[in-house]
Amino acid sequence: MRADRAPTGVDVSICALTCRRPEGLARLHESLARLKLPSDVRAEWVLVDNDPEASAFGGAARSTHAGSIPILWQHEPTGDTSRARNRAVETARGDWIAWIDDDESACESWLSYYFTMAERFEADGFFGPVIPRLELPHTGGPDLDRFYARPRGATGSPATLPRTSNGFVRRSLHREHPFDLEFGSTFGEDAECFLRAQDRGARFVWCDEASVEEWIPPERHSARYLARRAVQGAAAWSRIQQRRGGWPRPLRGAVALLRLGLAGLALPARALAGRRERLAGWLRVCAEWGRLAGLLSFRPNRGELG
Repeated sequence: MRADRAPTGVDVSICALTCRRPEGLARLHESLARLKLPSDVRAEWVLVDNDPEASAFGGAARSTHAGSIPILWQHEPTGDTSRARNRAVETARGDWIAWIDDDESACESWLSYYFTMAERFEADGFFGPVIPRLELPHTGGPDLDRFYARPRGATGSPATLPRTSNGFVRRSLHREHPFDLEFGSTFGEDAECFLRAQDRGARFVWCDEASVEEWIPPERHSARYLARRAVQGAAAWSRIQQRRGGWPRPLRGAVALLRLGLAGLALPARALAGRRERLAGWLRVCAEWGRLAGLLSFRPNRGELG
């Protein structure tokens, strides 16, 4: 038995939110049922339905276990993502919280890799890669998955862009740094939370082996979806940076305008370089516009992205 086990007997609480994604939730359930846990580790799954209509609570979808892992169901009727994440933390009993999304699946050794890292490094949390997988049929053409790819790092290096899409953090971290309700109906509540913790001294480490796969449905295989995601993500990031301080808003605005102008000027040349470069150039314009919009207090609704 682990010497540092929590009084509840639970070492790690897997936390996920779900909202009207029955296929994704079933895939996540299957992957967690196949997890190979260290023999002395006890896990639970805290699953929060943040659909106001509690759609995941009905029928056979509401299982009590994923393999040997018990499921603790919760409902957040407001649909607010920050409130739902805070509810998951309040329900969790483990010393560690493993975050994952309901459109993802974990590799069999996902948690084993994280526990190994926790033994090697003194850190407040660990984060791993999210690998995009386009569901069939592929409706967006070849190489579209590269636009969903996220930065990766070497195992043991600092985790610079922590997200709840794949993370393993001490539960005590969230007692000091709960998710901010200002970001709960938009985007970026997870990045804001972890970056705020980093600014106050928290240490996060990258684990490149602890991978999860993100399954992208056909309705998202489009330049239109990617453009909306670029605008909304950049707007959220801009708001987070303002919150962290640094440059005054007028200076940030001037830099954002300059970056937007440069991205627009580069479009014709990138268009001549082929479809991939044309789309990359357009997404950069969208991101720079989002950055500027965030400075103007643009708050995109999470539900608009789908």
